[in-house]
Amino acid sequence: MSNLKKITPFLIIGILSIVFAVYKWIYNSNGLDMISVYLLLIVGIIVLLVDFGFRKWLKTFKKIAFIELIIIGILISANQYKYNRVKTLEIPIDLSNQYITIIYGVDGQPDLGITDFTLAKNIKIPDNGILMTSTEYDIDLPKTKIKTTDDEYFKTKESNMTFGQFGGKFNYNNKIYRFRSWQFGEKENCCSHTGEEMQIYTAELKKVLKNKASRQQPF
Repeated sequence: MSNLKKITPFLIIGILSIVFAVYKWIYNSNGLDMISVYLLLIVGIIVLLVDFGFRKWLKTFKKIAFIELIIIGILISANQYKYNRVKTLEIPIDLSNQYITIIYGVDGQPDLGITDFTLAKNIKIPDNGILMTSTEYDIDLPKTKIKTTDDEYFKTKESNMTFGQFGGKFNYNNKIYRFRSWQFGEKENCCSHTGEEMQIYTAELKKVLKNKASRQQPF
């Protein structure tokens, strides 16, 4: 059988991408879904072109399949690395607030110590539940775990506690500050809040930042 007729990994991915794009275009192409249609088409075409180039360059099916599998493995590993890095927020056992928050980009506050090569990070949350850091919002790790100082991990089978995440921003002293917050509570009674409650909490964050700036002392 000719090498050009053999099924390679990229050929499978390219064809599936184009077929799925056509399917979405026919059955579910409203609004933002059209963006995914275009992306799938572009990815499918690029992958097929690369596969065609490999067939012309490498000649043998084994070499083509080997190189393509390596590329797929690298892309999967990079994706796993990017989206599965995790930070663990360690909170006091007697924390009274149902929210914990990190406010980012605060001058003079400690850096979280996160780089592009950080796989995991343990971050201790102050007694008031609000941590300020000079680290920028986009530098933070994508996944979050929460545990108490006695090593009870929330959102696990062993714990009755769970949490949900939300974010926001506010203006103070002509600067926009972004924050991430985690609301925690018992599994059967978590984690909902009203818009009014969020306005009150955001005002509290702004007040804490203002008090910190006036004292000019780190936590």
